[in-house]
Amino acid sequence: SHPPGYWHERSNERMHYLTCFKTALLDFAVQGSIIYHGNLAHILLNEVPFVLRVRVNAPLVNRVKPLMEERGISKEAAIEKIKDMDYKRRLWTQFLYDAEIIDPIFFDLVLNLERITIDDAIEMVVTEVAKEAFQPTRESLKAVKDLHLVSIAKTYLMRSTKTKTLDLKVEADSSTGNVIVSGSLPPDANQTREADIQTVLADAEIIKNVEVKVKFG
Repeated sequence: SHPPGYWHERSNERMHYLTCFKTALLDFAVQGSIIYHGNLAHILLNEVPFVLRVRVNAPLVNRVKPLMEERGISKEAAIEKIKDMDYKRRLWTQFLYDAEIIDPIFFDLVLNLERITIDDAIEMVVTEVAKEAFQPTRESLKAVKDLHLVSIAKTYLMRSTKTKTLDLKVEADSSTGNVIVSGSLPPDANQTREADIQTVLADAEIIKNVEVKVKFG
């Protein structure tokens, strides 16, 4: 992987990466219950109300031995490797999500495996996720499908050389497949841009109709 400086020079690629990542997560979310393991990617799903956000803290001693066995390295080398991995993860999450990976505000439940067993941790998660607050409703599922359609449309717009630099807002209705694209374009742009938007989104089969509402100047 590349250091954050690589992406700072390529902001469009960074935004495209996040949009594609969000679309991939929603591809699974619209199919039913999922479990995702990663670093703060749930921030991309902030508009989904029934996501249970869990952080698990494992003591260093629990992480060192498996790494020693996996890599065939000494205890000291394993500790340094873990510290290096944690540091790089922190840099990535700060850059990608503008957030601290350990900030408790981004989690509903924080589990410390130094104080509880894995079985107890599992029981806590199962108990919490079964509560009413984390049960999807017809309305919230519709909202997720709408968000999924918006994300798909943005992915298509950002990957095309014709539209990837345009500052556009996308709204969608998953029940009809309708997408509305709005925004302001530079004064020197012309109506060919509207046609480009229509053409790019026509490649997405899930999108049934596109309405373009752009202003020039």
